[in-house]
Amino acid sequence: MADDPLTKQLDQSLTEETKSINERLARADSVLGQGSRPARKRKPKPPPPEKRRKSWVHGTFSFRAYDHALLEELQKRCLQSAHYASKSGLVRAGLHTLAKMNSADLVRAVKRVDKSKADT
Repeated sequence: MADDPLTKQLDQSLTEETKSINERLARADSVLGQGSRPARKRKPKPPPPEKRRKSWVHGTFSFRAYDHALLEELQKRCLQSAHYASKSGLVRAGLHTLAKMNSADLVRAVKRVDKSKADT
């Protein structure tokens, strides 16, 4: 895979970009007069806290065809904004948005969806 022409081009591009950035930083340091200052000692970062395993609950539920099409449309809109969103990510975003609503707005939103359920 290292012989792949695309990989070689990407490596070369990355090397050139790194060199360009380092040159710009050196010029900025010289303009700002920081080139002769000794480097500040930084405090070492504390080790990250132990990560707990994320608990996922696997459930099964169904969507009406219209709702599924709506998920796909939202996915396309996210991609047009250069962001990939999975269907489960969109559902989770919707849940978090609903959770932030006051009770009256939440009930109104649920009633709108429940009314469309009768069309099944």
